[in-house]
Amino acid sequence: MIAFLDLIDDEDDKIKFTGIYNQYRDLLMVIALKKLGNNKEDAEECVQETFFYVAKHFNRLKTFKDDNLKSYIITAVSGFAVSKIRENQRQQAELWENFDNVVDMKTLDNEINRYNSLEISEAMDRLSELDRIYLYMTYVYGYNSKELAEMYKTSDAYVRKRIQLAKRDIIKFLQKDG
Repeated sequence: MIAFLDLIDDEDDKIKFTGIYNQYRDLLMVIALKKLGNNKEDAEECVQETFFYVAKHFNRLKTFKDDNLKSYIITAVSGFAVSKIRENQRQQAELWENFDNVVDMKTLDNEINRYNSLEISEAMDRLSELDRIYLYMTYVYGYNSKELAEMYKTSDAYVRKRIQLAKRDIIKFLQKDG
């Protein structure tokens, strides 16, 4: 919250903003969670984006009556949630587009097995955090794609595709460096 307060110059306005933050934070979190299918990380991001926007435009919003302000910030968090849903859908669509170019898992595994564990580890370090998590959870901790999908509230097919694309990316990294 301190970062939000840095956007507000007047001390009285900082006190008002703090009150608004404390009064509405939980409500906004509930609304964002509902819209985002209980995805806590995305919901928290939407709530933070809402308060960032409110702090940034506080001079204009501080004159709102309580009911109008409440409606405004509820609408704002809903908008951020819809944007997050669209962003997530775009990411999944991009993943599906890339999927057509991926070879079968056995071929990927055979190609990766040509390299030593240090080379593979270095290549894995270049993957996205999500891809590394899926690979570690699968190959180190023994989770299957269905269990990971349930854990991370996504589809089984999405997890399998992420793992497949991650393996493809590891091979690309290894071939470039090799």
